[in-house]
Amino acid sequence: MFWFLVDVIAILGSVTVLSLAVWLDPDARGFGTHEQLGLSPCRYYMQEGALCPTCGLTTAFANMAEGRVVAAFRANPVGIPLFILTLIMPLWFGHALWARRDPFRFTSHAVGRWALPALLVSLVVCWALKVA
Repeated sequence: MFWFLVDVIAILGSVTVLSLAVWLDPDARGFGTHEQLGLSPCRYYMQEGALCPTCGLTTAFANMAEGRVVAAFRANPVGIPLFILTLIMPLWFGHALWARRDPFRFTSHAVGRWALPALLVSLVVCWALKVA
């Protein structure tokens, strides 16, 4: 029952994120697209005057939904692989649901063990480059 709920939540969540990415208009600044959802501006940016590690991810997703890879890269380069993973999620978790398999079985493989840490490191590296 637990994996069923995980699969359904992951499918619904990823489809919702992708639908929002299609619906949103990418902000020309390269960040701030999330404000169209009624969310407040980035507090880190407001207080420090510098972009946070996740600044531009929503904008990158909105650009990727429109096929603008270069604009997505400018907004936040990590948004591109995250968008691709989000595209894959409904298929992956749908298959796990249909086959009644553990959706996180990839973590037992070498690629699964380094993929998440690599994404996190790349997010920090991209942020450092933006700030510098």
